[in-house]
Amino acid sequence: MVSRPTVQARARARRRDVRGDILNSARSLLAEVPFADLSIDMVMAAAGRSRTIFYRHFDDRQQLLLALLEELGGEMTALGQDWAQESAGQVIPRLREDLGGLVDIWVRNGSLMRALAAAAAQDPEVDAMYHALADRFIAITGERIKADIASGASTVANGTETARALVWMTERYLSECFGRGPASVPPETAKKTLGDIWVRAIYSISPDC
Repeated sequence: MVSRPTVQARARARRRDVRGDILNSARSLLAEVPFADLSIDMVMAAAGRSRTIFYRHFDDRQQLLLALLEELGGEMTALGQDWAQESAGQVIPRLREDLGGLVDIWVRNGSLMRALAAAAAQDPEVDAMYHALADRFIAITGERIKADIASGASTVANGTETARALVWMTERYLSECFGRGPASVPPETAKKTLGDIWVRAIYSISPDC
């Protein structure tokens, strides 16, 4: 006889799988369909499940979009924390590596990120969460720069504002490169460009380092 904890664990796993299917279907559709035109019926048809299943996981389309944003936010924040926690001797290589990871996220999710930005312009709750994600990344970046200022590795005047400028510049650049359908530049070019800009801006040294 299967124990009650085992049954409950299987039920939770099935629930996670269904939720994952819904999120993956929405992510794929948003690569082709504006969020304004995306319906719950479209998402559930792509997931191969009934409309009623949707409401066991999400209240509405907005909550679905917020869940997608939360997933992406977790990926991006993890990258920023890698750099922020790196030892002094490896800061610049780690920065370049993590900016490369950020480009990879946009290559995979550019259309979704642009849909999120467009929805944020119309919906205060999405806008608040979109900016909260940016602010989280700015805070992590700002703390790293402040630490580098304190150690003498950076000579920028204001760590927080430098972080704010770099993060929003990067968001706009990646949106233009990878959020309008086919990529407008090769990913490796974007990685080198962003790495050069961040290294020069923070550390005032040759971008070849």
